[in-house]
Amino acid sequence: MSDKKLYCIGYKGYALNNFISTMENLNISILVDIRASPDSVTAADFSQSILREKLSAINIIYHWAGRQFGDDRELNRNSKHSQLSPELASYADYMQGSEFPAAIIQLTNLVSRGRTCLMCAESRSIMSYCDLIADYLVLHGLEVDNIHSDSNVVEHLLSGSARHESVELIYDRETKN
Repeated sequence: MSDKKLYCIGYKGYALNNFISTMENLNISILVDIRASPDSVTAADFSQSILREKLSAINIIYHWAGRQFGDDRELNRNSKHSQLSPELASYADYMQGSEFPAAIIQLTNLVSRGRTCLMCAESRSIMSYCDLIADYLVLHGLEVDNIHSDSNVVEHLLSGSARHESVELIYDRETKN
């Protein structure tokens, strides 16, 4: 993988102008939207058309990758990811399939083109699909930072419930609160 870094951000809790300023202040050049649906019902300012327009005005490329990374995955009642919610466990199962590595290659190609940020809806303070993707990338040698604000960017560490078997992540470790 590239020696570059990927950033992750969740827009929940941001006003659009603050979000755009954070992208600009951190010199992000590519925003990758991983929401399954790029048109937000709960936060209309973060719909694809508005984001694309606002980011384009400051020379940031907007790229929707919801088909590859979105959270609309079939639930697997027999998932081995016992420490995740059913929705996150189904996503972790999807990550072990044949389609996910191809999506990761596309993502790392974007990272090699410029400072890239993965965007989901959830705030960075809760476990999300972004965290699972970041765990996968960290396991495979890419540095990932979580953006909490433009003055609070922290290195992504492998989730406490995760362990790896070879190149596979399994979320079955109990964590202490």
